[in-house]
Amino acid sequence: MTVAVSDNGRGFDPATASDRGLGLQGMEERARLLGGSLHVTSEPQGGTTIEVAIPLLVPDWLPTLEPEPLPDIPWEAVETRLATQVDVDVETPDPAAVLQPMPMPAPDAQASRPLP
Repeated sequence: MTVAVSDNGRGFDPATASDRGLGLQGMEERARLLGGSLHVTSEPQGGTTIEVAIPLLVPDWLPTLEPEPLPDIPWEAVETRLATQVDVDVETPDPAAVLQPMPMPAPDAQASRPLP
């Protein structure tokens, strides 16, 4: 499985990125632990692409299933209809009601206490 994420942001120099934090190192380590790899392409003012490739592992004990063939369909017997008109009841909301802010519940003292 390969996943690539790209942006058109300000970019960076990948050679010096490890000097500023552990983000890319952490992503590379996680990919490696899963048997995969991480590839970063970026340049200042040129955006960034981060691509991770991880093999999809299937356990040996999982049986291999072959799909059953589809039955032959006698297409002459299939009825087709041309949809010329669709009747749908759609209630148009009042624009003033849509723009009203939703009421917020009162804060719960139990939910807002600091964690121990």
